[in-house]
Amino acid sequence: MLKNLSFIIISSFLFISCSSLNEKQKELKNSYTKFKRLHFENYSYTVSFQSFTGFSSYTTIYVQNNIVYKREYKEEGTLESYSYIEDITNLGKNEKGFIIKTLDEVYLLCGNEILVKDEKYNYINLSFFKNNLLKNCSYTPLHCADDCSNGINIKKIRKIK
Repeated sequence: MLKNLSFIIISSFLFISCSSLNEKQKELKNSYTKFKRLHFENYSYTVSFQSFTGFSSYTTIYVQNNIVYKREYKEEGTLESYSYIEDITNLGKNEKGFIIKTLDEVYLLCGNEILVKDEKYNYINLSFFKNNLLKNCSYTPLHCADDCSNGINIKKIRKIK
């Protein structure tokens, strides 16, 4: 199953790269290749959202053997703080928080849904950590003032042994 998913993701990136949509897809493909070479199967990653109003939220996704088994969510900057922890028995029960995806699926989402947004109408943002793993993949509609960014903002990726 994992080999099939990797083949589908790499094939998608190859198709995007061959289509010459832009240089960002090539960068994403290189980052994904590095991610796969590191043999990440057990890891966590934290995605953040920050509003101009001071509100922020953090979602940490835990993956073991390439299967999501836990999601933690925390809000800050509101009158009442809110948090939850979901495990394998109740994943997805809560609506708040980043979607339940492995990093393989996050790379696919970035390449196939975010980077392909029309640059005539959107700013496209793509950045990587120093180790070349995905850090940010988002788009922001032009002429939008507040909280308009859509996509993925990864704060950290941690390998779990």
